[in-house]
Amino acid sequence: MIGLCSAYCEAAYAQTGISAAYHTTFIPSVGNTYNTGAAPGAASSVGSNNKDYYYGNLSGSAVPRAQQLQSFQTTNSTYSYYIGQSLPLQIFVRRQTTPPANLRNVDLIFYEGTLSSGNTEVRTNYPYYPKMEDNFAHRFLGMGTDNLFTNDVNQVNNNAIERVDAIIASGYNIENAAATGFAILERGASNAHDACVVGIVTAVDANGTPTAYAPTFLRVNSSNYYTAGNIYGGNTADYFITRRNVNTNNLLQISDIVSNQGIGGVYFSFMDFNLSNHSVIYGYSIFPVDFWNTTTPANRSASAVDWTNTTVFPNNTTETNGGIDLSMVAGIVKKMIISGSVHHDGNGLTNAAVDGDGIYSPSGEQLYVYLVNPSTHNIISKVPVANDGTFEIDKITFGNLELILSTDGSGTEGGTWNSSLKKLPSGWEYAGEHFGINNGSGSGVKDGSGTGYNSPSSVKNGIVPVEIRDRDMIEVKFGIQQTPVADPKEYQVPNSAFSALYGSPGGDFPAVAGFRYIPMNAAALSGPGGNGSLSGSDAEDCPAAAACNGSGGTGATFTVTSVKNNTRLWYDFGAANGGVQQVIPNTATAIIPDFDYNKMVIYGALNSGDASNPLVFNYTMTDAAGSSSAPVSYTIITAEPLPLQLTAFSGYAREQQTVLEWTTEEEKNVSHFDILRSTNGSQWATIGSVQAQSQPAANHYSFTDQHPYSGINLYKLQMTDLDKSNSYSKVIIVSHNIAAARMITAPNPFTEYISIKLQQTEQDEAISVVIYDSKGAISVADHFKGANGSTSLHLDVTHLPPGNYYLEVSTSREVYTDKLVKP
Repeated sequence: MIGLCSAYCEAAYAQTGISAAYHTTFIPSVGNTYNTGAAPGAASSVGSNNKDYYYGNLSGSAVPRAQQLQSFQTTNSTYSYYIGQSLPLQIFVRRQTTPPANLRNVDLIFYEGTLSSGNTEVRTNYPYYPKMEDNFAHRFLGMGTDNLFTNDVNQVNNNAIERVDAIIASGYNIENAAATGFAILERGASNAHDACVVGIVTAVDANGTPTAYAPTFLRVNSSNYYTAGNIYGGNTADYFITRRNVNTNNLLQISDIVSNQGIGGVYFSFMDFNLSNHSVIYGYSIFPVDFWNTTTPANRSASAVDWTNTTVFPNNTTETNGGIDLSMVAGIVKKMIISGSVHHDGNGLTNAAVDGDGIYSPSGEQLYVYLVNPSTHNIISKVPVANDGTFEIDKITFGNLELILSTDGSGTEGGTWNSSLKKLPSGWEYAGEHFGINNGSGSGVKDGSGTGYNSPSSVKNGIVPVEIRDRDMIEVKFGIQQTPVADPKEYQVPNSAFSALYGSPGGDFPAVAGFRYIPMNAAALSGPGGNGSLSGSDAEDCPAAAACNGSGGTGATFTVTSVKNNTRLWYDFGAANGGVQQVIPNTATAIIPDFDYNKMVIYGALNSGDASNPLVFNYTMTDAAGSSSAPVSYTIITAEPLPLQLTAFSGYAREQQTVLEWTTEEEKNVSHFDILRSTNGSQWATIGSVQAQSQPAANHYSFTDQHPYSGINLYKLQMTDLDKSNSYSKVIIVSHNIAAARMITAPNPFTEYISIKLQQTEQDEAISVVIYDSKGAISVADHFKGANGSTSLHLDVTHLPPGNYYLEVSTSREVYTDKLVKP
C-alpha cells in the first residue's frame, strides 16, 4: 500500500544539499593490471591507446586511497547507510536495446587517480569491476560514471543508457518518511554540478524491473547541491576517465583527464516525494533531464516505466541534459540520532556506572539536553528530557561536539551557547557521564582515567563529548544527584566543661600546653541541633535531619576544611591508621571516614573561647557519590575566656620547709589559688590559699609549707575562677628527711615483713600505720600504742603483690612517710 498525495501533485518539500561526509578507507584484497588494446572509439585525447592500468592494491601508495561513503550531513541532520536492516539492493543500468548507428555503446567510468610515467601508466586505488553495475554496490566516492545519459552520436564520450535503477526487490516499508531517504552524488565543481531527475519505484516485476512509480518526481539542478563546497576532494582532485566496450570489458582506453573537481551530493527524504509513513517502495530511479522536458506531471509516472520509448527517452540526449557524472553511491539512508538517558544517581561513579532511576525535573525544573559545537559556540539542537528520563536528538552534525545537560531552557537552536546556560537547581549536581555506544569521542564511563575528553578535570561536569560517524549514538548517560548538607553547630558551654589545664583526655590523646580540652561526646555539647557530633543529611543516603553522624546514625565521611588558630582537633584513627593524630586541614588527617564522635577531642586556647573569640572549625560532609557539602562552622562559646595560662610550677625543700613557686600569664577572671598537699596522690588537703594578682603580664607567686611531712610530699594548685569553676596544675613532689632519725624502716625493698622503729614516742600514744599502693588505694591499715622513749612495730606484708608503695605513720604529733618497694 502506497501512501501518496492526490494525483499529479509535485513535491511539497525540497531536496537538500549535502554539506559534509564521513567516509572510510577501502583497501582491496586483490588488484588488477591491464596492458591491452584500446576500446572501440575515437583516439584518446591523452596520448597513445595502449597504457598500463594499475588498480586496487597494485596501484602504489602515492595515489589517494579509495574511499567508501558511510554517512553524510545536511544542514543540521546526519544520515547513515546503516539503517538497522539488510536491504538486498540491486543496480540495473537500462541501456538502449538498439542504439542508433554510430552510437558508441561503451561504459565511461571515472576514477580518482593519476596518469604518470610519461603518460604510460594509469594508477588508482579503487578496484576494477568488469561490469558497471557492480561498482555501485560499494558506495565508492572517488569513482563513477562519466556523461551517464549522454547518447548523442555527435559527441565523443557517451553511454547508450537511459535510466539507472536502484531496486529493492523485496520492498522497503518506510517507517519514517521524514527521516529516511537516499542521495545522489556527482563529480564536478562545487558550484557546477549536472542536473538529473529522480523518482520512486512503487512496484517491480519478477526480474526487478520497475512497473510503477510514485506520482512525484524531483528535478535536481546545480543549485540544489551544497554550493559552498564539495563533500569530497574539494575542487582540487584529479580523475581519469576510461572507455570500455560493454561487450569486451577488458579493453580499456583513457578518454580524458579531469582536474580540479570533487564530489557533491543531494539528499532526498521520502517525504520530499509526498510519501507517508508505512508506504512500501521498491527503490528509486535516476533519469536524464530531457525526461523531465518530454513529460508532464500528469503522465510522468506512467512514462517513466518504458525506457525504450524514444518519445520520452530521446536517443540523442546531449551532454547538457544527460552529462551527469554520477558517483557510484547507492542505498537507503536514515537520519541518525543521539539517544540516551538521565539518571538520579545517588552513588555517583563509586560503582563504576551511571545508573539510578530516570529523572527529568529535579526540584520541579525541566531538564534539557543541548548539542553544542564548542568551537563555534553554536547550539545545534536542544531537546527536553522525557518523563522517563530519556532523550533523543536527530538534528546533529559531524565534528567534535558536546552534549550538555541543564535545567536552563532559554538557549535556542541556532543561537549562541555560553557557560551560564549550564546549570542545575540549587542542591543538585552532576554525578557522572557515560560516552554511550558508537561515540567517536570515547566509550564507557567518563571516569577521568585518561586524557583529553576523559581527563580528571572532565569528570562529573554535565558534558559528554560526542563525535558521530556512521551509526546511531545510543545509551549516552548523564547522572545527577542531590548534594549533601552539613549541619552548622554552635554550643554555649560553661568553662567548667573544659578540662584541667594540665589534664589529658586519656588514652593516647596528649595534654597540649596552653590549651584546655573537651571531648566531642561531652554532655555539655548539646543543643537544638543534637549532640556534639558532626552531622548532616543527604537526600539519597540519609534524608532525615542530621541522620548522617558519628553518634549512632548513618556513617559518613567528614572533612575538616579549616581550624581557627585558637582551636585544635585530635582524632583517634585507630592503630592500623596511625592512632591518635592532630587533625590538620589540607592533609590526610583532615578526611575522616566513618566518623565517630567518641574519638575526637577539641582543644581551646587559654584566654579565648568567649563570644568575642569563640573556638571554631569548619567541616564538610561527603556522601556515597563522593560529593561534598558546602562548608559549615562548628562553634563553641564559653561563658568566659578559658582562664589562666600557668607557665611554670615548681617546689623545693629548704630548712625543713617546702617552698612552692609558680608563674602565670594572661590571667583573666582568676579569683585565687589553693595549695593542695597529699602523701599518696588520692587524698588531698588544702594547706593554704593565695589571691590572684590578675595582671595582664606575667604574675609570679610563692607559698611556703612550714610543716611538710617527713618523706614524700605531693603538691598541686587548684585555680579558681570568678565563676567558681576550677582547674588544676600538674603534681610536683618534694621530699624531706625530717624524721630520718626518728623513724627507721627495714628491710626496703621488702618481701614478707616490715619493721618500723620510732623514736621519741610516749607511753600509750596512738600510732596509725597505712600503706598505699601506687594508685592511692589502701593496702594495709593498722593501729598501735606507743612505748615510752621508742616503739618497734612489725607488719606482715606477705600478701602484698610486687610493686611500689607509700608508707604513712601518724602519731599525735607527727606524720612520717616513706616510699617502699616489693620486688
